[in-house]
Amino acid sequence: MSLDNLGLEEKLEVIGYLSVPNVIASIEATVPRNKVDVFKDEFSGKYSEEYPYTADKYGYQFRIYLNDIDGCPEYLLDELDETYHNRINDTQFIRELVNDYGFRFTKEPQQTEYIRDCVARLHGRRYLRFFDAGYNLYQAFIDDVGDIVLHERRLPLPNVMRYKKKNISRIAERRSHTRDNAPALTSQQLSNLGWIGEAYIAYLLETEDEELLYAMGIPERIGYSYQWFNEGFDEENEEPWIDKSVGYGCDIILTLDDGETFYIEIKTSKREYPYFKMTSAEMQVMEEQLDNYILLKLNNLERLLGGQSPDIIPIINPFRRLFHPRQMKDATFIIGGE
Repeated sequence: MSLDNLGLEEKLEVIGYLSVPNVIASIEATVPRNKVDVFKDEFSGKYSEEYPYTADKYGYQFRIYLNDIDGCPEYLLDELDETYHNRINDTQFIRELVNDYGFRFTKEPQQTEYIRDCVARLHGRRYLRFFDAGYNLYQAFIDDVGDIVLHERRLPLPNVMRYKKKNISRIAERRSHTRDNAPALTSQQLSNLGWIGEAYIAYLLETEDEELLYAMGIPERIGYSYQWFNEGFDEENEEPWIDKSVGYGCDIILTLDDGETFYIEIKTSKREYPYFKMTSAEMQVMEEQLDNYILLKLNNLERLLGGQSPDIIPIINPFRRLFHPRQMKDATFIIGGE
């Protein structure tokens, strides 16, 4: 495959698709040992420190590993490596992406806005609609899952799982090609997916799902009410969504008839993605409430499309159970001095 074999509209759709966060797991470069300096001159500022790999080869070998091929344009899907099913092997194709369109040899997310600017500079802003078409290919998935959660009267019940500790390895595999099943969604799509997950949990609370309530430590035979801060949000509303739970430290507050209160935070993923972020407000309320704070990790939400059960992992007192260095991928701190 080569970009030269595609029409401009198809080419820009492919570029838009590849620039979605987490579609590309890595763009790798392997070069002959005697051409490392030539590579560094040609691609100065366009590669991260682990590249290039070196080998006893006669020429360059560039590869793109895709982390998520759901929704991949058909003319790109047909060209994926038959063995790996997620790899693009065409060195010339990749060279063009890096030299002309702002992609980088790296395992880090590609710089979407910079890539989009490159498209506008090369072809004019009127061609951005083709880039945007590729960039927004996953929106159909978000719309379909949202329609099911919002409009179906009876939803599949979840597969409630036990929490199992998972540590961060100190030493990462040098040539790991994927990022732990990371879903390829734009920031807006991730926000919408999070709201859909909240709506699904609210449905389970409304229908008093016994297995989930038991796993959350909610006593039997006692009534409750709940406040879902984002209740009523309509994805079709033209106004941008403002997360109304910001500052409360949770998504839902559940109050038992005897007055006891539980704080529920929901983290939703397409597929089984092990990482999630917590805000400062969430962590502070988590520390204050301890056993009355419940984190619900909702995985594989896309199963609802096939009438199957997503997975829910309830974690009671996540402050005690999660806040250890081996279970934190990274952290951002704020400090001062005098």
